[in-house]
Amino acid sequence: MEGPYEYVAPDYWYKDTEAGGAFGFNTETCIGANLPQLESLRKMIPEESLWPLSDVWDYHCTASGSDMNSTRMLQQTINGLYGGFYGLEDFVRKAHAVDYDGTRAMFEAFRVRVPKSTGIVQWMLNSAWPSLYWQLYDWYGVPTAGYYGTKKACEPLQLLFDYADRNVYAVNESADAEPHKLQAKVKVYDAASRLIGEETKSVSVGYREVVPVFDLKGYDGKPHFVALELSDEDGPVADNFYCLPAKDNTYDWKKTNWYITPVTSWSDLGFAFKQGAADVDLAESRDGDTVTVTLTNNSPFIAYMNILKAKDADGNLIVPAFWSDNFFPLLPGQAKTVTCRIAADMEVNVELRTTADSDVHVE
Repeated sequence: MEGPYEYVAPDYWYKDTEAGGAFGFNTETCIGANLPQLESLRKMIPEESLWPLSDVWDYHCTASGSDMNSTRMLQQTINGLYGGFYGLEDFVRKAHAVDYDGTRAMFEAFRVRVPKSTGIVQWMLNSAWPSLYWQLYDWYGVPTAGYYGTKKACEPLQLLFDYADRNVYAVNESADAEPHKLQAKVKVYDAASRLIGEETKSVSVGYREVVPVFDLKGYDGKPHFVALELSDEDGPVADNFYCLPAKDNTYDWKKTNWYITPVTSWSDLGFAFKQGAADVDLAESRDGDTVTVTLTNNSPFIAYMNILKAKDADGNLIVPAFWSDNFFPLLPGQAKTVTCRIAADMEVNVELRTTADSDVHVE
């Protein structure tokens, strides 16, 4: 168990070759803080202590005597990657982005590097008390961003970006014996949401195969977004999305210890939170225990990280409520439909939070 147990960025898992990176079987590891959604935080922390951050927050970190016992690392990470935070909701949004990208990459790297990598165990699935650390769903049963990042990374058929060699790979861990014949599509957008490249390829990928599909090294050196889609004859089967900086993080590999490899120079992902305000429509329908929501981005800007919340009549998050996808982006002009199963006799109100707090129109 070489860790890490504290934050390392997505590129770490592809570049580390001695501690927790994607080789062999990592029996226990994580990216540190998996911040609960704001509704859970309001249950954990008294309203008067929610902002600014304080030792009341730290009380809900870990009991470690060496580190991981405060929000210090999470604050440092958000400052380094996104250039700071501006109030409670902005801090939570950016913490979700840190969690989603970091946890997803941890699982994806171990899929891309098969058979050199053989498996990975997330520390932990859930917390035994209201905590800010080490959880895919929180003490109240609410999924974190890391839950949905893990779900995305582990879809049986998927396209994954390798942060080390800058290639996109098709992976397959479905139960079918015959190779899947698919269409893979990539769209690349610049930091201002303008389409700067796209390509479609046919790909055949058998069980536990890792097949290179797209080489994206030509986009290095400038910040950009990468949108991936995998389809069969019946339509899309998986999608994925990355915010990629102009340069990677720099690590002090010689100072690697049991819980972290320090970052000495951060990549700049601030552009993800500087898109123009997206105009997103929300259409909702109900059929028994299934809630169906379609989001439509009517703007020329990427709506980064749309978060759907199913709430009861009193405004509390419904538990359990697991969306088919969540914390996802919308490309310019894109519509996406997702579902959530909830007890048929329960009243449901669906709310949407977007990265830029853009206007949301509900039909």
